[in-house]
Amino acid sequence: MQLNLDKSAERTLIKGLVGSEGQFKILIGEQKYTSSLILSPAGVEIWEVTNLESLTESDYLQLSNLNTEVILLGTGNSIRFPDPTLTRPIVEKQMGLEVMDTAAACRTYNILLADARSVAAALIIEPS
Repeated sequence: MQLNLDKSAERTLIKGLVGSEGQFKILIGEQKYTSSLILSPAGVEIWEVTNLESLTESDYLQLSNLNTEVILLGTGNSIRFPDPTLTRPIVEKQMGLEVMDTAAACRTYNILLADARSVAAALIIEPS
């Protein structure tokens, strides 16, 4: 039997997180990101969201279309919970939605990714 190291998840592995007070810089590969992101098996996507309060049901529909087992929602420097009436698209697809601050979401994302779980992270980085 031959064993091969699967490096496909490395393209979205978070290598660093710098910042405080919601002003994060996320390092993925050699690229630094200073705006909100969605990380998924498809790759890295800039997310035009600046705060939790601006999210609409269509944003959650976009996340539900990622078709992962769980979505981690990083809400900035502190944990804030979304309006549950807006998260309906995710609930209807029976996907998990875990809400945490952005730093915790980054750490949890890497752990689940390393465990070969089907995970996406929607990370809100508030503008300076």
